[in-house]
Amino acid sequence: MRPEIIAALAVPIFLAFFTGLWCMVVLLISYVSGWRALAKHFRAEDKPSGRFLAMQSLSMNSAQYNGALTLGITETGLYLEPIVLFRLGHAPLLIPWTAFRSLRAEKMLWMAGAVTEVVTNNGDIVTVTFYDNQLAQVLAAHLSQQLPRIGT
Repeated sequence: MRPEIIAALAVPIFLAFFTGLWCMVVLLISYVSGWRALAKHFRAEDKPSGRFLAMQSLSMNSAQYNGALTLGITETGLYLEPIVLFRLGHAPLLIPWTAFRSLRAEKMLWMAGAVTEVVTNNGDIVTVTFYDNQLAQVLAAHLSQQLPRIGT
């Protein structure tokens, strides 16, 4: 094969490979994090009204979503929607407040977080850690509990 043909094909082949790899990784994250399990029970059909915070970070089980989520605080629950690059396998969620267990402050090395568990109807449990103190306080208010300030 001539070098100019190889050079012309290199970019499209790389883009196809990278896109396929990205899709595989994002789908894997959706399973590891528990997002897929939550989507079976708490998939949001429409974006609810409420207060929305863009580029938020949290972890679900062992998967980190750093600056990759829009979180919505609504009357009925917590709305989670990933940025476009993570949508594959990550349907928007509206998790009702009743699905959350109690929120607790926790220190993790040099970071502090508020940790809770989300429980589905069939007993699946997903551990969720929020790293923003103000968001943790808002969640605690919706869960009708007191949460010590994290990070202090």
